[in-house]
Amino acid sequence: MIPTKRWRPNPLEDSSRLLLLPAINRAILEAWLVGGTTRSPWIEWTESAGVQPSRLYRNNISMAQVSPAQTDSAESMLAAYVNDVRSIVESERDPGNLVDSVVALNRQLLTGGFRMPERYRLVDPEAPYTRNLIHRDANSHLAIVAINWGPFQETRVHDHLNWGVVTVLEGLVHAVDYDRLDDESDPSRAELRMRESYLLEPGSIVGMTPPPRSNIHHMGNGSQERAVSLHTYGDPGTRSRVFDPATGEVGVLELEYHNG
Repeated sequence: MIPTKRWRPNPLEDSSRLLLLPAINRAILEAWLVGGTTRSPWIEWTESAGVQPSRLYRNNISMAQVSPAQTDSAESMLAAYVNDVRSIVESERDPGNLVDSVVALNRQLLTGGFRMPERYRLVDPEAPYTRNLIHRDANSHLAIVAINWGPFQETRVHDHLNWGVVTVLEGLVHAVDYDRLDDESDPSRAELRMRESYLLEPGSIVGMTPPPRSNIHHMGNGSQERAVSLHTYGDPGTRSRVFDPATGEVGVLELEYHNG
């Protein structure tokens, strides 16, 4: 049995903000506020039988103390990020090391005051949430995407084919992770159990590693304000499995980019 370290974000310090959350997770967050657990992150050790759960990284720098970069600087920072991630993907074969390196690059963006350039902040009013493509390699080993979330917009419960890193730049992002309990013998069915529900504030970074069964999750905007997040995937970012926890049904969702 291998102990797996997982970082869990702080509960909300202002309980009134719970009213902005989807009702399904309000009770969980209210429970977090009981017992004085709001002052500092805590570490939970779990026993993992050969399956590494998705890993949650927390940036420990207060984003309120970071000055936003100018527009031209943000563009150059983003271009450098793309080049650096490409170099890592080309040279690193271990998914864990790769994710660690991409997480480190995201920390550099945050501490440099990165703000998503306006051309990637455009919102498609017809979309459930807006996915704007920043970069995709021709060999389909990398996709970098800006996601713009309107009030309470959300994904379906889904997984990813490969590794991924998500960084929250603005707003609150609400995430729910699931455990898959069945043996996957029936590709059209899955038995899921909620593992963890949490809020990601600006400066939060989530790293996910294969296998896909360990990174089944749901994400959405946890408030009435706009949220913006940067997503880096080890695949084209255009297909995922989707799950219905209530019925057990599994499907395949073709994802689109909304900036052409």
